[in-house]
Amino acid sequence: NPTKNPLFVDGLQSSAENMYELYDITGKMVQPKTTLSVANNQIDLNKLNAGVYFLNLYSGNKRYVHKVIKE
Repeated sequence: NPTKNPLFVDGLQSSAENMYELYDITGKMVQPKTTLSVANNQIDLNKLNAGVYFLNLYSGNKRYVHKVIKE
């Protein structure tokens, strides 16, 4: 972090459903909830402008929030 593309996500639970959503710095959702598989643990950021985003990652019954800086 910062990243250009793609964003790789490590530590996903293979036994749980993994989902993510992205918000911009103003809180506007830019990517609705999307499935993220353990085999394909990449998030495509090509359509996003450079800036700061927040990744909500859902794995099992837990939610993680990460700041992402797109170059």
